[in-house]
Amino acid sequence: MRNVLIAIGNSGEPALAGEAERLLDDPSPLVRGAAVWALRRLAGDRARTLAASRLPAESDPTVVEEWSAALT
Repeated sequence: MRNVLIAIGNSGEPALAGEAERLLDDPSPLVRGAAVWALRRLAGDRARTLAASRLPAESDPTVVEEWSAALT
C-alpha cells in the first residue's frame, strides 16, 4: 500500500487525493505516513487543514513528522 501511495503522490493527479485521505487511519504507521505525504503533494491545503486535528492524536514519530511538514 505504501508503494501505491507513493505512486499516487507522484502522479500529479489531484483527483487521487481522496484515495490518500482514505488511508490516513490505516493501522500501519508506514501507510499513514505515506498517505499524509501523498495528500500533501496532491492537496496541500486539505493536508494543512487535517494536520491541525490529526497531529495531536498521532503517536508515531514518522507520521508526526509528515503531518508537521504539512503545516509548513
